[in-house]
Amino acid sequence: MEVLAIPLKLAAAGRLGSAARAPGRLYIVINNNLERAFAMTKPKTLSITARAFNTLVKSDFYDTILGSYLYAEKQGLQFNLAYIPNTLKVKSLELIDPNYMAALFEFGCARGRLGGSWEHLPPRLYR
Repeated sequence: MEVLAIPLKLAAAGRLGSAARAPGRLYIVINNNLERAFAMTKPKTLSITARAFNTLVKSDFYDTILGSYLYAEKQGLQFNLAYIPNTLKVKSLELIDPNYMAALFEFGCARGRLGGSWEHLPPRLYR
């Protein structure tokens, strides 16, 4: 899943690096958890495949975020990132889980009331 973070017409016109433009901001919202979490994988084909797919998706997210961060830095844009942290302990039990969605909504509202919590650097997934 890729993120288009810039107006394509401006990029094509070469006007993004203009010194006359006002400072901008780049916002990325990922509806997923990006932080690493230890988990034992059952020695079953489906479990291994699911874990590998999850790792691949997180890696793709991270590549997109890192590329966007480097782009923002080069263009003089403020980088802002939000994602679902590991502190949200409720897990989705099915594809559409109303309990998880309600808990995630409440979590977002609580963070919003506190002024939000934007990351200004890409997360370090592999240390």
